[in-house]
Amino acid sequence: SYCFLNSTNIHTHGMHMSGIAPGDSIFTRLGPGNTGEWYFEIPANHLGGTHWYHPHLHHATSAQVGGGAAGMIIVEDPEG
Repeated sequence: SYCFLNSTNIHTHGMHMSGIAPGDSIFTRLGPGNTGEWYFEIPANHLGGTHWYHPHLHHATSAQVGGGAAGMIIVEDPEG
């Protein structure tokens, strides 16, 4: 069953990031009418590539991602 369809959070794929809030914590829940900020520190030696993010709130992920709530993060290759 679905629940929390109007709440959200953010989860990344391919990124080497902390799972501790305010980063990539799937346990964070931002409810309707609220605002929030997520901070992602990308290490200088992170591999370049196209990575993606999407909401990952349990019981709502498929409905939110299927509805288009996803995006990409492009990381440039480190110099050298």
